Amino acid sequence: MSDRKIIKNTSIYTIGGVLPKIAQFFLLPVFTTYMTPGDYGIVNSLQVLATVLAILFTLATDRSIFRLYFDYKKDEEKGLFFGTIAISLFTISSVVLLLIFLFSDQVGMVYQSIDFYPYYSYAIITAYLGVFSLIPKSYYQVTE
Repeated sequence: MSDRKIIKNTSIYTIGGVLPKIAQFFLLPVFTTYMTPGDYGIVNSLQVLATVLAILFTLATDRSIFRLYFDYKKDEEKGLFFGTIAISLFTISSVVLLLIFLFSDQVGMVYQSIDFYPYYSYAIITAYLGVFSLIPKSYYQVTE
């Protein structure tokens, strides 16, 4: 891999990681203007919950791509590997989602002062849907 390509890819991933944080910083005055401190606390608390749920939804299955991708030599094998990972992620995350909603009373005890509906449900569904962006993201990272 050439030095120019490494610099280009590193720049893209750095910008992609830093840009959302910069946006949050600049949107902070907007949030504090239109949201009460309690509302802002709810949003931040549920962001933490969504981050933890993302770990439970994936069980780090998507991380296996970085280790196992190069074990497969043929494109057909790599395609089957990605299909297996995609099906696994869908199955695992769907089962965890179902369990979370079945045990919503227990999950709601994490932050007892926050109502499960609509707040928890939005955070849970957002984390669930975020799982499906991991395969393409990992694919682009491992191929570049």
